[in-house]
Amino acid sequence: MAELRQYFDDVLAAIRTAGDMEAAGAEVEDARRDALSKITDAERRAATAERAARLAEDRAQQAEHDREEADQLAEETAAETAQVREETQSEIAAVRAEADAAVTRAQQQLAAATAEHQARLAERDSDVEQAQQEAAAARVEVVSLAGALTTPSPGTARPRERLASVGASRMVCPRNGVWWATR
Repeated sequence: MAELRQYFDDVLAAIRTAGDMEAAGAEVEDARRDALSKITDAERRAATAERAARLAEDRAQQAEHDREEADQLAEETAAETAQVREETQSEIAAVRAEADAAVTRAQQQLAAATAEHQARLAERDSDVEQAQQEAAAARVEVVSLAGALTTPSPGTARPRERLASVGASRMVCPRNGVWWATR
C-alpha cells in the first residue's frame, strides 16, 4: 500500500507538475501572444513612422524643388527688371534728348520769328516814316497848290492839274484861305 500511496502521490505530483506546466505553458502562450501583439503594434508604428518619414522626405523634396523654382523665378525677374530698367532709362534719355532738341528748335524758331518780326516792324516803321514824309510833302505841295488856286492867275489850270495828280479825291472848302485835300 505504501507503494500504491507512493504511486498515487507521484501521480498526483506529476498531475500537479503537468498542471503547473500547463499553466506555465498558458502563461508562456499568453506572453508569446502579448509579445506578438507588441511586435505587431511596434511593426505597425514602425510602418507608420516610415510612411511619415517618406511623406516628410517627399515634402522636403517638394519644398526644395519649389525653393529652386522660386530662386530661378526671382533671378529671372531680377534680370528682367534690370533689363526693363535699362530700356526705360535709355528711352527716358532718348525722350529727354528729343525734348531738348525740340526745345532748342522751338527757341531757334522763336528767335528767328522774333528777328523776322523785328525786321518787319523796322520795315513797317520805315514805311510809315516814309509815308508820313511823303504825306507831309504832299500836304505842303497841296497847300502850295491850293494857295496858287486861291490867287487867280493866268496859269490856274496847271495847279489844278497838279492837285489832281497828287491824288486828291475830294476837295474841301478853303479854311482860312487854304485848300485842304483828303483821300
